[in-house]
Amino acid sequence: MRHFSCFFWVLGIAISCTTKPTPLDATAFRGKTFLFYNPADSISFYLDFKDSICNEIDFDSRNYPWELKTDEGNDFLIIGEVVYGIKKDEKANAFTLTTLANKDRSFTVSEVEPKWDKEKLYGTWINEEADSTDRDISLKLPPLDPPIAIYEEVWPPEYRIEKDTIYSYDLDTRSKSKYRLSHSNTFMQMHLDTPNLFQYTYQWEITLVNDSILELTGKSYQEMKPLEESFTEEKIVLKKKKE
Repeated sequence: MRHFSCFFWVLGIAISCTTKPTPLDATAFRGKTFLFYNPADSISFYLDFKDSICNEIDFDSRNYPWELKTDEGNDFLIIGEVVYGIKKDEKANAFTLTTLANKDRSFTVSEVEPKWDKEKLYGTWINEEADSTDRDISLKLPPLDPPIAIYEEVWPPEYRIEKDTIYSYDLDTRSKSKYRLSHSNTFMQMHLDTPNLFQYTYQWEITLVNDSILELTGKSYQEMKPLEESFTEEKIVLKKKKE
């Protein structure tokens, strides 16, 4: 009888050990892109997590230090100076993050998983559906006298994407920028000048890429306009140029 009692005592310890939640480690977030969504006020934003810094994917692209800590079996995510309690939803493969300073403020946090390899983006892409308004206006303007040296006009616009640099060729405007690609391979942050004076493209949100098509939403900022008119978005479909 004593042997049976000992057996159940050991089994009980084994069960308690297997059912105890496993603390999260940094790999739960590091090297990944997450969507943060607050259902109470419909606020959403994206964070891209690196080794010790996370990048908010937005116009000003702010960086925050982050770390993961466990205390008495509870997991906490610290972003900047904000501490979040973490509850993992195994079924939905997501997290619920609640700020300790305001228990009523919570976010549903889900990973944006890569759907394609970043190498798919490399190459030259043509915007065959580009708005020709600016080009039509430039063609109607009288030639400069004396003429000034400008780049040869390129139409339709082209983009060339390399490992860490993007180039644009649009009318007589040339621009080159280092870019930052999120771990999900969907957000590309850059600073590309456009033919419009004081306007530049700061982000692409890529929705599809394959061997022939690159679909995205381009986000631009124009410096000399009122703030409410400064930001514009445009859905763009690019076609791969045969080299």
